[in-house]
Amino acid sequence: MLKALIDVTPVTPYPSGVGLYVINLVRALEAIAAESVEPGYTVETLFQPGLKNWLMRRPSVPNVSCGKHPCHVWDLPVRLSTPLLAGAYNAPPLQHLLTSHIDRRFDQAGIIHGTNYSVCPSRKAKTVMNIYDLTFIRYPEFVDNVVKTYRAQVERCLSWTDLVITISESSKRDIVEYLGVDADKVWVTPLASQYAPAACSIPSALEMKVGLGQEVGVAAGNHIRRSQIAEGFQGGSAGRMPLATPVGVSSRPAAGEVRTIRYGETDRILDDLAKSSSYDRKKPFLLFVSTIEPRKNINNLVEAFNRLKSDHGVDHDLLLVGKKGWHYEPIFEAIARSPWRDNIHHLNYLGDRQVQALYSKADVFVYPSFYEGFGLPVLEAMTLGAPVVTSNVSSLPEVAGDAALYANPNVPAEIAEQIWQLIDSSALRENLIEKGYAQAAQFSWRRTAEETLKAYRSLL
Repeated sequence: MLKALIDVTPVTPYPSGVGLYVINLVRALEAIAAESVEPGYTVETLFQPGLKNWLMRRPSVPNVSCGKHPCHVWDLPVRLSTPLLAGAYNAPPLQHLLTSHIDRRFDQAGIIHGTNYSVCPSRKAKTVMNIYDLTFIRYPEFVDNVVKTYRAQVERCLSWTDLVITISESSKRDIVEYLGVDADKVWVTPLASQYAPAACSIPSALEMKVGLGQEVGVAAGNHIRRSQIAEGFQGGSAGRMPLATPVGVSSRPAAGEVRTIRYGETDRILDDLAKSSSYDRKKPFLLFVSTIEPRKNINNLVEAFNRLKSDHGVDHDLLLVGKKGWHYEPIFEAIARSPWRDNIHHLNYLGDRQVQALYSKADVFVYPSFYEGFGLPVLEAMTLGAPVVTSNVSSLPEVAGDAALYANPNVPAEIAEQIWQLIDSSALRENLIEKGYAQAAQFSWRRTAEETLKAYRSLL
């Protein structure tokens, strides 16, 4: 039987990005195994606590351990990705010692899966490494000094990696071109929305939008139900739920568990949010959800919003939802310079229910990013009935298909014009909403897990 050891170190108490991918992958793999009499594989997890937690002997193991299988705690004082191990990678004697230690420690593993741009070397197990995008190579001006070190780390690990997993065909092309990896060694396993399973019956856009304005509906089983939203135990791209548990404590939700916004809760949630923030609950709004950082192109979004106000006199506010990332100061300076700064609101890092409610009420979801490995917020917005304007670059057209309007991220006037089309035409809005439901239904975490299993088995 195949045993896969998956690194869950990226799962933090308030996960986003890579952490959410890891949570969903592990739980979907476990769910598939639970459905099979003879699944042919088991999943175990590995957590690297880092130097501080190692010294204090208080590692906080993420709440994603599978069933009866343990979460192994890394027994070295530093994580695999630390620059302190660079010498071990490059010096053959040290690399031999590290590899021997790992092979003794995890001698039953058939696959070791590094989920965040690195993977343990092994002579016994096959090694798999996730590379999500190549921002650190293609757009180094958009990353901090830590991320700039990824190239050396990735290239070292590629020397012993048997297979690379990425999340879009766009990222696969970049990996082949910029890192020289054989295309046959790169597998694409797309992501999915946190808020609904992919296989659903799609009602008319008008029917769903009525629900989304009030009780909002999504999936139960394989059918959309207007009485609830699939909130997802793991949270959305912005978010949020504490998912770390001290060693020896088990409070994990079952794989496939869904938390919902109940009938009539959407308005109450947004009323409460408005009371604790500066935004006007009565106004229509445009929505952006992601980390506040240069790669997301928020400066040009602010400029586009300025044009919408000056050229078309729109009544909308602009809501920015997400934690502050790297080099966020120029973004807030651009907001401060805007003549309509009082209509631009940063709502920071919100709870899942708040984010869902905002998606469901947004007149337009705008995601003008310069570069994405996937672009999960676009899929989340479509799942919850928000018409989308996004960039015509990298993976975004691949994810959104014909269910979005596209703009050149470098041209604020073009971003503004696409947003205006959706504000100005209810027919176009409803058409995109309906297409969005259908597009989002093509993606599921089960599909991600099934494609990952195919990747594993290709190595056997």
